[in-house]
Amino acid sequence: MKVWPFSTLRNPEAPLPLVVLSGWATATIPALLLVLVAQQILPPEMFERVGDEVWSDELPVWANVGGVVLFAPVVETLMMAIGFALMSLVRVPPGWQIAAQTVAWGILHGSIAAAWGIAPTWIFFVLSVIWIGQRPASWWKSFFAVTLVHMLNNALAAIDLVRTQAGG
Repeated sequence: MKVWPFSTLRNPEAPLPLVVLSGWATATIPALLLVLVAQQILPPEMFERVGDEVWSDELPVWANVGGVVLFAPVVETLMMAIGFALMSLVRVPPGWQIAAQTVAWGILHGSIAAAWGIAPTWIFFVLSVIWIGQRPASWWKSFFAVTLVHMLNNALAAIDLVRTQAGG
């Protein structure tokens, strides 16, 4: 069954800009909704430490933003690539690869601040679908698609962190 946007994300023949825009919308909009709901339900202390863990008062704003928007997506995508390569070597089916990546990244992000695992779990599910879907086209296409979607998503987080750090 072909359901947009996942049919686009899984189509290795889809143009990279379409995959990135569809992937960003698919990852980010539901993640924002999940966070809004979680903030209404969960105690505020479950959201503490997120800004403290990814933002340094000792660095200039541009360095913090660069770390969140540029550095983290590249490094995390490379880590995902290694995970996918290892699972492919032992012939783990694609659906299980997506599940393993989703759970692993949700736990990793949730270990920093409990509620921080909620949105990244969804986001990394989408990123994993993109990787598996675009990998038949080329390693580079899947790398750039996942990294660019991740960068766009993290740009929103960086805007919020800058606003928060500025006292707004």
